[in-house]
Amino acid sequence: MVIRGRAPLRVSFGGGGTDVEPFCVEQGGAIIGSTINKYAYCSIIPRNDDQITVHSLDFDMTVKYNAKENYVCDGRLDLVTAALRAMDIKQGCEVYLQCDAPAGSGLGTSSTVMVSLLTAMARWKGITMDNYAMADLAYGVERIDLGISGGYQDQYAATFGGFNFIEFHGRNNVVVNPLRIRRDIINELQYNLLLCYTGNIHVSANIIKDQVSNYKKPDAFQAMCEVKALSYAMKDELLKGNLHNFGRLLDYGWESKKRMSSKITNPQIDMLYDEAKKAGALGGKLLGAGGGGFLLVYCPYNVKHQVARRLEAAGGQLMDWNFELRALRAGSAMRTAGTTAIFRCRCRIRSIHSMCKNSCKVVFLDRDGTMNVEVNYLHRKEDLKLIDGTAEAVRLLNEAGYKVIVITNQAGVARGYYTEADVKILHDYMNEVLERDGAHVDAFYYCPHHPEHGIGLYKKKCHCRKPETGMFEMAERDLPEGIDKVHSYMIGDKLLDTEAGHRFGVTSILVGTGYGAELHKEQQEKGEKPSYDHYAEDLGQAVQWILERK
Repeated sequence: MVIRGRAPLRVSFGGGGTDVEPFCVEQGGAIIGSTINKYAYCSIIPRNDDQITVHSLDFDMTVKYNAKENYVCDGRLDLVTAALRAMDIKQGCEVYLQCDAPAGSGLGTSSTVMVSLLTAMARWKGITMDNYAMADLAYGVERIDLGISGGYQDQYAATFGGFNFIEFHGRNNVVVNPLRIRRDIINELQYNLLLCYTGNIHVSANIIKDQVSNYKKPDAFQAMCEVKALSYAMKDELLKGNLHNFGRLLDYGWESKKRMSSKITNPQIDMLYDEAKKAGALGGKLLGAGGGGFLLVYCPYNVKHQVARRLEAAGGQLMDWNFELRALRAGSAMRTAGTTAIFRCRCRIRSIHSMCKNSCKVVFLDRDGTMNVEVNYLHRKEDLKLIDGTAEAVRLLNEAGYKVIVITNQAGVARGYYTEADVKILHDYMNEVLERDGAHVDAFYYCPHHPEHGIGLYKKKCHCRKPETGMFEMAERDLPEGIDKVHSYMIGDKLLDTEAGHRFGVTSILVGTGYGAELHKEQQEKGEKPSYDHYAEDLGQAVQWILERK
């Protein structure tokens, strides 16, 4: 048995620092933010003895415990030690921990790791907790048991997920208000934001201690009140879709927050921020307590590429990301005897998945030419036309228990023909059309890059563009159960689709719609051995072949 927990990291827009005592108890704190598609992962494999072995993949560290002995914090993975103690773990196990961002990056990493760890432990022990109870437990272990200075927001953000406006009045007096923001507003906000790594990490506890010590100083106290008030204003502007006003409020909030502690910023951070504003950014802020980590920058879409170039020229490192609207997740699966954990990576280790019997069966689908009629750089809803039989084919896969995941290259974004927001709107609409016939796509993944014809940020040789397998790996990461590759498939109308499927390790099917018929005929005439496992006239025939093999 493998038990997994996954919790999303977060970005905060406003109110940071007002969730720290004593301000939140005496004045009430408020923070607005969202989780993103970067995660903390925990995998637990039970043992039949008393040995507990914890592997921190980020720190390349292994710590061993005896489940029958007292758990004593000794400076080595104390977060884990305290969690084992709090959950009263009395059985041996292997624990694997990994996070998509480094500690001290301002994305709430340590608290999110704690949430993922406690979630997996609770799943293992059969303990059911609602989101408030889980967040409070994580806060108690980190802040009370370990005495690590900090606020409340990270535990609650990681537990609830999505866009939230959170009000704080002390422990057991936290209210999470999920924000119902229109999808088109979220898409546009995503497109106008940049995440830039400053290259420095920080120790948030030290900065927070300094902030608390300044609490009674008039200017610092006034700054905290301003930051709190601005979080309410940000909420209103975001809900209304007034994103330019939202961007300017980020700037006001950053100027106020810097007055809370002299340790929040430094000359390098100030230089990066100034460079972004000179290039057209409306505002931004350093994420987390301050001192380093990620800088969040809002810039209108038409200057985003200029801001990106200016930040990179000044030494910043831009990160690909997206909003994550889902909460923490837990799952378990049967572990196949004799198999070991498999680690997938891009630049460094990103996720843990084991080969398991209860993994998801997935059918990956190319989009253009496979599901819908090929249109040159399709991005408008009115130009979408599903190929006959597509909806029925997808519905049959849904009913047979397959996850249906679309994997599509979108070079039109790279070329500047349309935006990522346009892609997401089209995908939402595609699902609306499919749902009329009782079908649905479980997830869409797209690559917006092109190595030669891309503009600005989008001109890059990436790992996600097919025939590379980055999008497949993202999907694998997002499925806690993992992927049963033996019983999974890739269907597309181009050889790069089938090649990508083969590289990922699933059966590949070429369909005759789009470019497929011509490619199939060409290989037959040349007497070449097909580079795909099966050929079908269309998606419907491909699905029938899959279902007949079950």
